[in-house]
Amino acid sequence: MKLILIIYPIADDILWLLIYVLSVAFIAGWALYERARRKKLKILLEKSEEEKELVVKMDRSKFDLFEKLSHELQTPLILNISQIEALMNSKGLNNLIRNKMGKLYKNAFYMRHLLNELLDFHKLEQSQLRLNVSYQDIIPFLRDVYLSFKEKAVSQGLNYRFDIHPDVLLCWFDPIQLRKVFFNLLSNAFKYTREGDTVELTVVKEENSFVICVLDTGIGMQKEDINLIFERHYHKEREKQKTGIGLMLSKEIVDLHHGNIVVESKPEYGTVFIVRLMLDDVLLRNDSRVTLEPVSKCSGQWIGKTPSISLDSFAINPIEIENDRVEEKNKEDNCYGHIDSNENAAWQNNEAYGNQFIRKVEMAVEAHLDDPDFDVCKLAKEIGVSRTQLFKIMKNWTRNTPAEFILNYRLKIATGLLLGHPEWQIEEIALKLGFSSGRYFSKCFKEHYHVSPMQYRKQKLPIVFN
Repeated sequence: MKLILIIYPIADDILWLLIYVLSVAFIAGWALYERARRKKLKILLEKSEEEKELVVKMDRSKFDLFEKLSHELQTPLILNISQIEALMNSKGLNNLIRNKMGKLYKNAFYMRHLLNELLDFHKLEQSQLRLNVSYQDIIPFLRDVYLSFKEKAVSQGLNYRFDIHPDVLLCWFDPIQLRKVFFNLLSNAFKYTREGDTVELTVVKEENSFVICVLDTGIGMQKEDINLIFERHYHKEREKQKTGIGLMLSKEIVDLHHGNIVVESKPEYGTVFIVRLMLDDVLLRNDSRVTLEPVSKCSGQWIGKTPSISLDSFAINPIEIENDRVEEKNKEDNCYGHIDSNENAAWQNNEAYGNQFIRKVEMAVEAHLDDPDFDVCKLAKEIGVSRTQLFKIMKNWTRNTPAEFILNYRLKIATGLLLGHPEWQIEEIALKLGFSSGRYFSKCFKEHYHVSPMQYRKQKLPIVFN
């Protein structure tokens, strides 16, 4: 028998042992690393949650402080407004001072509007913005917004238009919040337009909705900017002017009305903002963020402020309201004045009647020369005819619209005042003739007579009245 000895190489055993030890060490190290990483991540998450809670508390405190400061700022502002109102209502105040007080009054209200806008933005961030909608005619509301920018358009030398297709458009909306929308849109239109450009506010009724457009022929926007303009703090680099929170807030208010707002623009061609709102209140009634005022008999009329509900108001069908509104309009056109259809024909076809009618109009304008609010509607009431009749008769005998006749007649009187009272300032004459400012008066005078009031006074040009 032979003895066989098998000798394993020691080097192989050492190699495997080394591999085993290294593997165990790697696994242990990886486990310790993961444990430390998870612990660190947990600490970071806990810290992040604490920071998040701190940010929320700071935002809440900041909002509370901002709200308190806004109300504190509004208190003296409201007191100033009340004092201005008292002065404006006092007797013996000359027209020049009254006009200046009116501008102070307007600017004070605008400051209050800006404070409310900032407050609304913070409410929006806190999901606290609410609507208080009522059923009324939106056309007079939009006309009031349009007229708020009339003097600014004149000072910038812009072509400013208001184009409406329906005479009456009854719908549900919040006049306070929606005013902020169109003030912002028109403000931006005026900001990015130049002298000679056009800004237009148009209203078009569709089947179940209506569209309000704010159009300008200004500098326009690049395609890539269009989707960003409703973002917070968006600004045009070439203009270095931020749009601020206005457009963002405007979009949110339109969204709250369950409408939509879009923009179309092209560089050097202009921009148009398109706001589409619904005519009915189905979606609004199901929204907890919206409060609907009960419909009353006096609904459908814009009175220039938040509609108030009288004690005898009661809910009725909105269709009945619209029928009543149409009936009232028909009464105005057919029975407003004391002139019947046969007499109306006489005004248009008989020269003696025509001259008598024009003289009656002149006397009415003369009686209200210093009233800046004396317009076609008040003129129609003064002489006892409907606006439709007034327009037809005036076009037939003067070839001018009633508004053009009022303006031209005031300018005709202005020529006499310029020469007859050389001691009067241009601003004073403007106010005596119902113009909102001396600048606007000078612009109208020069457009009509091709010479400024000051030049006319100096040169005493013989002007042939039209």
